[in-house]
Amino acid sequence: MVRLRLISVLTTMVLVLLMPTAVQAADPGSGWIYFNPHVPFTVTNGTETLLQGTKASDGSCRGGLTLRHEMGQPAVVAIEVGANPSTCQQLIEVGSAPAPSGLSPMASGWRSGYFVTTWVDPLDLQLASVQDSMTWTYDGTYVDSVSSYSETLNEDQFTGWYVQSDSGAVLSWAPHQYSATVYSNVTFQNYKFCGGTTIHFQPNSFTAYGAPRDAGYVDTWATGCDTNLIYYYSYLW
Repeated sequence: MVRLRLISVLTTMVLVLLMPTAVQAADPGSGWIYFNPHVPFTVTNGTETLLQGTKASDGSCRGGLTLRHEMGQPAVVAIEVGANPSTCQQLIEVGSAPAPSGLSPMASGWRSGYFVTTWVDPLDLQLASVQDSMTWTYDGTYVDSVSSYSETLNEDQFTGWYVQSDSGAVLSWAPHQYSATVYSNVTFQNYKFCGGTTIHFQPNSFTAYGAPRDAGYVDTWATGCDTNLIYYYSYLW
């Protein structure tokens, strides 16, 4: 079984609805699988977006998710609430959430931010996640410097998840460019329960701009057994 991948471009500051528990349901007649996600942040004023992907020759649905964020605004989030593998469609709740504690939203000429994508199972266990982070200075037009960048990986080792491959954090930037991007290509695997499930991030990335804004992009999908039981969400700050 090949897990859904698809295309989306989600613009800044659309809002999302928090769902209470992660219980999976299916509509056999339509081919839709519905999730009831639980996320570790408070979100408000939810809006649903229907996304259309394209099916590859191997049967998987291809594409990626983009979120955009204006500095000084709340964090931007996206949560998968439904998927139709046969039509390569996906139902996404998009919106805003509070900024993480301990991080300044912005200061004159510099900013720290990150983009994280996390896969979750029906018992609300966080299976695997990739976070790409950056601290940079900007002048309204160009990214003047990148003082730090990093990748953070988390996997639920107790239930058998491990990192199969990892590119590490890769920085794409040069002086007098309009943007800087840090990205990771990571694959997680689990053989413990059903004989083989893989989660791909190809890539997960965070982009900083010389203007006061940033963006996150992820192309993520799962293959193997029980993939229609798990969903993902993304958080951009």
